[in-house]
Amino acid sequence: MYSYDEVFAREMLPGEKILWQGKPNPAKIFTKFDIFLVPFSILFGGGSIFAFSTVMTIGAPFIIFDVFGVFFAVVGLYFLFGRFLVKNANKRNTYYLITNMRVISMKITANHVKKSSVSAQINSTPSESASIGGNGIGTITFGVVPIFYAMYLNTGLDFFAGPFQNNSVIFFDIDDCESVFQIYRNVKYQNFAK
Repeated sequence: MYSYDEVFAREMLPGEKILWQGKPNPAKIFTKFDIFLVPFSILFGGGSIFAFSTVMTIGAPFIIFDVFGVFFAVVGLYFLFGRFLVKNANKRNTYYLITNMRVISMKITANHVKKSSVSAQINSTPSESASIGGNGIGTITFGVVPIFYAMYLNTGLDFFAGPFQNNSVIFFDIDDCESVFQIYRNVKYQNFAK
């Protein structure tokens, strides 16, 4: 079993050095898209549970109503509560790195085994953007993610984001986001100057 630093070191290319490493802030629960997702979750989840309890109370004439009722009740509960548990679990296992060559998002198990990694060369990142809250916690997106997909990322509903879920480098909910963004920009422009 490796330490986290050993896992990071095994990920490095020849001549690559880590300039910053961090994790998402677990206290940041909501995203700006939750302004739409939370009311929808309450309506869908509440409606599903109400429909299920009604079918169970009056007795459904066909077993299919029971099956669909259970399915929609489970989906409703996931929308209401489960997605936040999944998001929290993802945050505990996610690590972000900025090196002199790349930005890297990595998922590592509690046993220090790398589950997945996505990276982008700093020199070839077409664009970058940072969204920073008043408390300094923010998100940095390296590249472009269409809004329809972006609205599901980091919500526990990431599976709706399709190919952008695991193919984009995004640092979600990082502390002191402005300083981290500045480290990235310094490396990018130093590399361009060479």
